[in-house]
Amino acid sequence: PAPQLDAAVWSTPPPPVAVPLPQPVAQKAPGPAPFVPATQPFGLGILWMVRNDKLVIAGFMPGSKARDAGARQGDILRAVDQRDVLALKTGPDGSHPAQSMMLGPQNSICVLSILRADINSNDTKLGGVDLAIRRIVPTSDMNATTAAS
Repeated sequence: PAPQLDAAVWSTPPPPVAVPLPQPVAQKAPGPAPFVPATQPFGLGILWMVRNDKLVIAGFMPGSKARDAGARQGDILRAVDQRDVLALKTGPDGSHPAQSMMLGPQNSICVLSILRADINSNDTKLGGVDLAIRRIVPTSDMNATTAAS
């Protein structure tokens, strides 16, 4: 036989039950986008030519900050981030190993030590200049047929 239920139990409504409602999550104001490392290296936007296994500035790509930093056509690269490159030799494909040394994360700083002829002197002297240049030119914008870094 089925159990018998007391009719008085069912005639009164059950007491209210407190159910906590989810609280709204405080929304933060959007901040700057997080830094995402570049999947490709960035360069200085300098066009290089190779003379006697030395890199010489031939020109500048649009957007390059190198000219603003003081780089000039005809400057000879001596060091990249304090690493001497004068003794490095050009590879069989015509590329110079120092070119890859100048690539790095977007907006990072690369310090070039360059040699520059002193035209104000009676005898030919090379003076040294250090330039801090921001890497902002994506390598995808650099033409592979030119020696750009």
